[in-house]
Amino acid sequence: MITCGWSVFTLVRSFLLFYSSHMSYTFTAVYQKQGNWYLGWIEEIPGVNTQGKTLKEAKENLKEALELVLAVNKEHFLFTSAC
Repeated sequence: MITCGWSVFTLVRSFLLFYSSHMSYTFTAVYQKQGNWYLGWIEEIPGVNTQGKTLKEAKENLKEALELVLAVNKEHFLFTSAC
């Protein structure tokens, strides 16, 4: 049975939040018009994709999708690395 020590989890999480908050990343956004829709995706991260009726809407949706995927992956990493 694997258990997580909260003190270790808190220490690792605090360090990683500090470390990651001081880093910046560059991603490649690709947009393509298909019919009446604009499709968008991030080349470097599978699963980050979206659509919109306008290019502006597709860009806004893609930004939100990227932020959500990064947040989920960060929380998953922080939890699994502390166990």
